[in-house]
Amino acid sequence: MKPSFRNAKKKRKRGAVYYISLLFFIGSVSAFVIYGAFYVKDMHNNERLALEMREARKNLNRENVLPDTQLVVDTPTPVPTDTPTPTATPVPTRDPEDDAPLPNGDPTPTPSASPTPTLSPTPTPTPVPPKVLDYAKNYLSQNPEFVGYLDLIDTNPAIAYPVVMERDYDKEFYLNHDFKGAENRNGTLFTVNNCKVGVGLRANNYLGGEAPTTNILIFGHDMYSNQMFGNLSLYLDQKYYEKHKYIYFDTAYEYRTYEIVAIFRSHEYEDPNDDNFKYYFFYNADTQAEFDYWYNNIKAASEVDCRGTGRFGDQFITLSTCSTTDETGKHNENGRLAVVAVRID
Repeated sequence: MKPSFRNAKKKRKRGAVYYISLLFFIGSVSAFVIYGAFYVKDMHNNERLALEMREARKNLNRENVLPDTQLVVDTPTPVPTDTPTPTATPVPTRDPEDDAPLPNGDPTPTPSASPTPTLSPTPTPTPVPPKVLDYAKNYLSQNPEFVGYLDLIDTNPAIAYPVVMERDYDKEFYLNHDFKGAENRNGTLFTVNNCKVGVGLRANNYLGGEAPTTNILIFGHDMYSNQMFGNLSLYLDQKYYEKHKYIYFDTAYEYRTYEIVAIFRSHEYEDPNDDNFKYYFFYNADTQAEFDYWYNNIKAASEVDCRGTGRFGDQFITLSTCSTTDETGKHNENGRLAVVAVRID
């Protein structure tokens, strides 16, 4: 007798919703895998570039010996040889009768002395344009807005990235574009045009270039992936600071080392003109009073005992990022975190 299948459960048909959900799931997984691949690739490239920069620093004697091409060297015009003073012709002995007045009453003319020749002034040497470091040529070829390379050694993932100058015509461009200009939510580390990074060498007084402003502000995102300035909050720990006191920021012309002097949280104030201290508006100090106001405030706000010190006339760098909390420790959507360091080399 043949079995009857009348009571067997019929196979359910899969509708459009099922296939749409399946496609959505596959797309999500694929996107996650692709994003992960790019994330790993970015980290790998970033680590590689950081190692190259660190090796370059080890092989460089910094500013102890200036390259000849960066000195103020211009072949001066030869100083002319002094023209010898002519020897006066001896005056012959005159007869007293020769001093008698001439018939027309005019006295005998006395010969005038020859004038002493004036020496030509020594020409002023012409400054030679500062030389761009080899490492920077590659970055400048990719993006002419490149101004330097920031490296905080031993951060993981490494905070080691190129830094650009913001665009006058689009100041928010680098908030969501990478170094090469492609859209990227990580953005790029950037400074503002009120800050001058400096052109040339400090040891040469930036002759032929441009001296940096007192403070260089560098902004970056606080990413959940810990990229960009996502690890900057680690510096709020005293023990972490003790092991990571130094920041390296190399411009296109010189290698620089900074020592941390203050680490603090703050927030962005709604009224830019009120009396609250706003560290993110400090670029340059023309007077001792301007410097003291800024320096005393960052020292007082520091949540970490930083033993680095600075004074009027020093060069500083400030790393700034968003923070979920402000100086009171409370949640604040406008919270900020800053790490300030003074240049020591």
